[in-house]
Amino acid sequence: MTQYVAFLRGINVGGNALIKMTDLAKVFSSLKFKNVRTYIASGNVLFESPDADPKSLELKIEKALQKAFGIEISVLVRTLSELEKIIGRDPFAKKRTDANWKLYVVFLKEAPSAALKKPLLALSGDLETYAVEGREVYSTIHKSHPKPTFSGNFIEKHLKMPATARNWNTVSKIVKIP
Repeated sequence: MTQYVAFLRGINVGGNALIKMTDLAKVFSSLKFKNVRTYIASGNVLFESPDADPKSLELKIEKALQKAFGIEISVLVRTLSELEKIIGRDPFAKKRTDANWKLYVVFLKEAPSAALKKPLLALSGDLETYAVEGREVYSTIHKSHPKPTFSGNFIEKHLKMPATARNWNTVSKIVKIP
């Protein structure tokens, strides 16, 4: 069995796509996943499956969510070991230790091309920075930034693919859940 985390895009944010975590867990359990657990109400689901193909899991989960809730929800799946590597690749480790910076990770459906990454990376400045590593975008925002542009929607627009953002603390805590 492989341990996975599914990150659901856009649920329970701004009053949209409101789904109780108990209902979400029931959908995952109905798919015969084992050890299903949710973490906070923003759509983070930990589960185990013998399926070794995260892409097929994404499709399977998306179909089940559509059937159960009547809404399209993008799902991005990572193995627990992938998440550990994501935490280990932290390109902004020095900023992360400074309380004036907030760090985010954006999960993407696929690794963006160099042509798509270049304009996003060019937006990095003194108060807001970006790095792209594989299928993740890392972003830091200084707390004094008057009007940050960062959001999951912002990243989707620039990279032209489904994405969902989580703050660094959330991802770090998910990795530590037994």
